[in-house]
This record gives sequence, C-alpha cells and structure tokens, in this order.
Amino acid sequence: MAHKLAATDIKEGKTAITVSRYVQLPVVNSNRTDVAALQEKGFNEASFKQVYFGETSNSNIASEAVFTVYKRKQNACASQSFSNHFGSEQKDIKGVPIVGDDKDLLNAVKQDVNGVSYNNLGFIYDLKTRKLIDSIAIVPIDFNENGKIDSDEKIYGTLDNVLTYAENTNSPKLLIEYIHVLYNQNNPNKEVANFLKWILTHGQQYNHEYGFINLLNKSKKQSLETLKKELAKR
Repeated sequence: MAHKLAATDIKEGKTAITVSRYVQLPVVNSNRTDVAALQEKGFNEASFKQVYFGETSNSNIASEAVFTVYKRKQNACASQSFSNHFGSEQKDIKGVPIVGDDKDLLNAVKQDVNGVSYNNLGFIYDLKTRKLIDSIAIVPIDFNENGKIDSDEKIYGTLDNVLTYAENTNSPKLLIEYIHVLYNQNNPNKEVANFLKWILTHGQQYNHEYGFINLLNKSKKQSLETLKKELAKR
C-alpha cells in the first residue's frame, strides 16, 4: 500500500512493514501558453486547493488560467495520498476521472494542452536519462509561499535533483508518502520476512534508480524491529 494507513487497512493478523517512500509533483502539458509564467510563480498551497479542489482562496496563479484537472477514477493509493496531503479525500478532487493507472493519468495530460494532474517521479522522469519526459512540465512548489520560485526552489532539472532535495529537507510542502507491505502473521513465511529485511538493510540503495526516496532512519529502525519480532516467533 502506498498511502497513509488507516486502522481499517490493517486487518486482524496483519502487520504493516514500511519499506520505501515516494514523491508526487503537479504536472501540466508543456505546450501550455502560460507554462513559463506558471513556472515563475509556482503553486502555493492555496493554488493546489483552487486548481485541484475548486476552493476559492488567495492563490498565486492568475485567475484567468485555464486548467482541466485529471484524476484517477479509482480511489488509488496515489490519489488518496495527494488529496490527504491537503486535508481532503480522493472524491473531493474536481476533475475528469481517468480509467487505468498512473501512466494513463499522465497520458491524459499529454493529450490536453490545458491538462493538469499529479504523478510520481518514476513516471514524470525518464529513469535512464533522469530528465523530464516529453510533453510534460512540472509546476514548481512555492515552498516559502512568497509568490515566486526562488533560486533555491528550482530543484526539478533532473530526477536526482528532486530526490536529493526531498531527502535532505523532508519538506512538509512536498507530497511525500510511505510505501507499506502488509505481512500475514497467520500464514508465517520466513523467506518473505527475510526478503523484507533485505529491502530495509540492502535494498534501499536501489531506490533512487527507480525514482523512490529512502526511508528515514527512524522508520527503517521501526520496520526492522517489527520484522525482528516476527522472525522471533518462527
């Protein structure tokens, strides 16, 4: 699961093991006529709420800007995480529902010059070149809410730039979420537990290659302690 776990997500007999983290960013069609202006001002929190949730607020985007919001039709993990970040739910996103996965969501933006959506780094960037994919532009986040994107907020040139910023700052303005594996206590499997342990101890080095960010040391320690207790039962 790749969203904040609720109590109802962890059924009796299950244990949640946190294994990684990912980042989502706001994306638009790179052929927009106002893409340069959007990237100069960026989105502050009010902008997100105005564009994606239809709220009236003191946004830093021009009132005449036209956006067609695309969202996942299903209440998928990424959509849950995106909406939860702004204190809302997936159903609150005001947009055109897209059937399919996150790649289909990105394709909808590619095909609509006014399209806007959200997506994770592994799809926004080419994993080989580490550059943005064709037809997609990122709307920068106005971290300090001063109405413009300052030089230290221009972090989107490459995938690795974003990963480094995310891990070094852990900014609450970034849409960062955890990835969890639900482990079945009632059907013990030592091999699975050992594999999860490998992910936490050795597998973290491969996160960046695929556009994910490493766990915080505190989260990794908690996951390893949980696994240790599980393995002790075997």
